[in-house]
Amino acid sequence: MSTNANMNSKEDYNGGDGKHLLSNLPLEIWINVGKQMHTLQLFKSLGAIAQTCKFFSDIFVPILYSRRIIYVDERWQSNLPVVNNNSILPSTLIHAKDLEFHFTKSIMILDGITGYEGFDEFVAKVLSRTPNLRSFRWSDQSLPGSSLQNLPLRERGNMEKLRRNPKLRHLWIEFSTDLNGKKYAEANRWCSLEGFCNLTSLNLHNFYGNNSQITDELAQCLVNCPNLKSLGISLGSHYDWKTLGGPVVKDETDNFLEQLCSLYGDRYDSRPLDLHTLRLGFGASPYAPKMRDNQNYLQNLVCTKGLLSLEFYNGLWVEHLEGVPKDVLPIDFQLLEGCESLTHLSMTGLEGDVIDWLSNRKRFSIRTMSTASYSHFSDEISFKLDLPNLSTLVTHNQAPRPVNEDGDVPPLDPSSVLHHAVSKYTILDNLLNKGSQLTSLTLCIHYEIQWENFCSQLANLNLLTHLRLNDLFRGGISLPIQPSLSFKNATSYPDRAYYYAQEISKLCPSLRYLMISFSRKPPAAWEIIPGGDGVRDRRFRTLSVDELNTFELFSDDFDELEKPTGLLLESQWEKARPYPYLRWAPHDAHDEQTTSRW
Repeated sequence: MSTNANMNSKEDYNGGDGKHLLSNLPLEIWINVGKQMHTLQLFKSLGAIAQTCKFFSDIFVPILYSRRIIYVDERWQSNLPVVNNNSILPSTLIHAKDLEFHFTKSIMILDGITGYEGFDEFVAKVLSRTPNLRSFRWSDQSLPGSSLQNLPLRERGNMEKLRRNPKLRHLWIEFSTDLNGKKYAEANRWCSLEGFCNLTSLNLHNFYGNNSQITDELAQCLVNCPNLKSLGISLGSHYDWKTLGGPVVKDETDNFLEQLCSLYGDRYDSRPLDLHTLRLGFGASPYAPKMRDNQNYLQNLVCTKGLLSLEFYNGLWVEHLEGVPKDVLPIDFQLLEGCESLTHLSMTGLEGDVIDWLSNRKRFSIRTMSTASYSHFSDEISFKLDLPNLSTLVTHNQAPRPVNEDGDVPPLDPSSVLHHAVSKYTILDNLLNKGSQLTSLTLCIHYEIQWENFCSQLANLNLLTHLRLNDLFRGGISLPIQPSLSFKNATSYPDRAYYYAQEISKLCPSLRYLMISFSRKPPAAWEIIPGGDGVRDRRFRTLSVDELNTFELFSDDFDELEKPTGLLLESQWEKARPYPYLRWAPHDAHDEQTTSRW
């Protein structure tokens, strides 16, 4: 088959007729199908058909609408169905058990649109229609200057509605990162936790306010949630992320985590929480203790021996707002020495003392690891890691670079010093077994410098099934023409990516899913379908946006450094959707007449 035919086949193949989806239905469903078909054969009436349809509707509607995600930006009111001055909400909200609000980055503000005015009332209506909530997530990813200044969660008794919900077990509140120097002093982004109890998961990120008040209130909440299994905390930053990459302002009074642990253990005399997940994000890193006789304060809060997932921020730091970024934060790894059962580890940087900590046999249990930076400028392999059970590795290496007058990152000049300083080695060279045990890999790569070395390692990755490639530098030149590849009839980045994908598939026969990302463009992704006669008979089926959003085939951490380690961002493919401004997921077919634009 010619190359052009191969390129066409990736678009034409649609995965068959969906039989694989039907075959995965539980046996109980098929038994009920048989019963309903038997009824239909007996009565052969319109009523029997209606009864069958209602039966399946009663089964599947609560399942389909148990998780509701609401995407919003400042133009939300222009897309809100209104009848007699009242907004129309989907009738299926009653089935929602998991509810999420995501405030996305708006591209433009239309004339006559008043931002988030009235949104607090809209949130109150939604909460009043969701009495069965067990999980609530609030994630503000709006642009700086357009964040929710009135904090709708604190209005209309919205937090009180959540507190009174007896079924609520999971709470995630993530404020905007818009805390630049001018707004830092008066900013107060915190929602009271008074009255919350019996939570099993609590995540509070990018908050800012009176630290003494917050630690006291948070410690009391943790006392009221003795069965908590997942805890995440990170403070708001007051730095311009685009220009400096987010260093922490650290001074002698910066001991938020130590204060919290001491309050929890000493004042309330509570036993350590038996967590399986701990996220210590921006501003809540485990620093060396400042209080006397408080050498391992973390053990007052959590039993580290039982932790399965640990995420912490260990990025750059400065002494004051105008300071020059220094080395990585001085994490006290003695506080984490008791972590003997970890299976997941996520950190900002893989350098410094963390290397020695990872080299201990106690960390051999780690199966998944993600990091935002490692020593990619070294001319030699600076360290070796022995993690024999590591199966998933994620790297995001987006070094801070200057921005232009419009606030955008300009393309990297191939003649720049930064370009030529990049090492030919990737993080695979830092693994003792070269990644031979990996099944999933997300790798940031400099195609011009590291491609040849990366290709030489692919044959060793004989267990790899999922691969995602990102540019090493944000705004870099994507997918340059390689002398070893033929780019005949490749007129776009996706076409060029397809040739890269073909070469990668030849060198790594075990690969089944492949994604290649571009700067400021949707990624190209394929399912690689084996044929009967080796590599030549393989088919490349292009994955749609819906497939990428439905199936977690690729990890999406660290798309922006402005997020604390471990926090998921709006995915790259989701950013490509321009409309609508207020969108429900899943879409409501039940309310098609009144909510056709949702």
